[in-house]
Amino acid sequence: MELEVSSDLNLELAWRKSKRDLNHYMNSFARIPHIIEILDSKEDEWLEDLSLRLDGSEDRVYTPRSPRIIDVPKSDYHLRPAHILTVEDLVVYSALMLELYDDIQDEISWSAGNRRFSHILYENVSKDNRWQDFEREYWREMQEEKIELSGEYKYVVETDISGFYENIDIERSISVIRQITEEESVAHNLWELLDFWSQPRKRGLPQGYGASDIIAEVYLDSIDQRLSNHGIDHVRFNDDFTIFTNNRDEAIDTQNLLEKWFRAKGLNMKTGKTAIREANEAKEDYNEPESVFQDIRDDLQTAPKKKAEEIPVSATPYGSGESEAVVQTDNTGNDNLESEVEGQEFEEDVLKRAYREYIQEYEFDQLENHLFRYIINRLGNNDSSIAVDYCRQYIREGRSDVRRIIYNYYDDLSNKDEIANDLAQDITENNLRYPYHEYILIRWFFESNFESDAILHAARQILNEHESSLLETRDYAIAILGEHGDYSDWEQIELIYDGEFRPSSKSILIYSLRKFEPVHRSNFYDRVDISDKITELSIGAAKSKSD
Repeated sequence: MELEVSSDLNLELAWRKSKRDLNHYMNSFARIPHIIEILDSKEDEWLEDLSLRLDGSEDRVYTPRSPRIIDVPKSDYHLRPAHILTVEDLVVYSALMLELYDDIQDEISWSAGNRRFSHILYENVSKDNRWQDFEREYWREMQEEKIELSGEYKYVVETDISGFYENIDIERSISVIRQITEEESVAHNLWELLDFWSQPRKRGLPQGYGASDIIAEVYLDSIDQRLSNHGIDHVRFNDDFTIFTNNRDEAIDTQNLLEKWFRAKGLNMKTGKTAIREANEAKEDYNEPESVFQDIRDDLQTAPKKKAEEIPVSATPYGSGESEAVVQTDNTGNDNLESEVEGQEFEEDVLKRAYREYIQEYEFDQLENHLFRYIINRLGNNDSSIAVDYCRQYIREGRSDVRRIIYNYYDDLSNKDEIANDLAQDITENNLRYPYHEYILIRWFFESNFESDAILHAARQILNEHESSLLETRDYAIAILGEHGDYSDWEQIELIYDGEFRPSSKSILIYSLRKFEPVHRSNFYDRVDISDKITELSIGAAKSKSD
């Protein structure tokens, strides 16, 4: 499939947005090593080449590639089919969305922060590299709104959508976009991309990318409007709906109505997570995690501090868990080492008690997820290893919050090298339930620049023995061996090159051999096929890095 698009697209801003999607551990489900470094080394040249191919003014025309689909574990051992786009396709996707952004933001802004609390778009899309405002504060506002509304009504309907992103109808979603924008040609190009990527079902957005999140919000906007037009109070975060009614019959009618509206869009209500509840009972549940958060925060705030520290507010199941800076000092304004040490000991004691009370005594199925995320994040900030073994078993079991454990907890601990070695042993001993979690661990090893015999052994085993490993895991294993391996590893990487067909993976192989003996390296680079721009740039980046 060839795609001709206007060369006026803002590819530079699209690349910035794409890098944000790729770099953040809770956004895209998978990426490959070195690729951003390679493309940034000649950003202008790469984007100019892409622009010319999009415009059809060169012999080579931009051709999107079919996404790779990998299984990402969800809660209760379900699997999410995650579509992994090439970097080039992601930039084009993001660039098309930038052209539509203002019209979409205007159309759905009515519900932002009062009915819809997810993906709150900036008024100015160029504000920074993200697509949207921080979700953490909006999550807290939604929780407060749920508590308030459950005090005003008698019944609550709680529901969400089964497999939301993978069941979004492409034709219908683009039809809605066409209705709210005058950018007909851009909407058509977006349809061509999404239709190609969603073959053969014609359904499903590539999840983990900002452009898809925006389309998903557009897709549900009419349901928000219908509920509002019917005078029904509700709040929504992504595909999670909470609806408030005056009596049980009204709750049943509203649930049935919502189910019909979902079905008309090709969506299905998730029966296992749908419930009609008395509002006072629901209010207790809404209050409970927040009240626990507040109790912990109150205890932590009494600890004396003398410097700025990261104090996260309520954890969110969708956001990044990023925290806000809170400055704390002693009353004199002077350095007080004894006070600081006492404060640290007090804070660690508070967190250990919270861990024992709300995590350690519970089976994984019984965990309150928001509270679990909050506590391990704080334990990481305080360099407490009390939950290391519990979380390691959590990873082995194949639970869903592995990325948060790695990046919000393990990555902040002073003994993370030791933890990484233990996790590398889990890889070599095949102790992990899912290949995706092997990928997360190998990616973390590379990004943290861990260097040990255990990690090298795991990387070599992935290349030689792990047939079930994801291709992305293999890319990171190659990158690790390129950084920390020996000459025999590099010779093996060279042999792999001839059987590789993906341009992005070829570029990783090329870049990973930059430490080769110079004559050997030059001979290898001389036989590389540079018909794809990414492989050409990888040679230049490798030579520049090795000089």
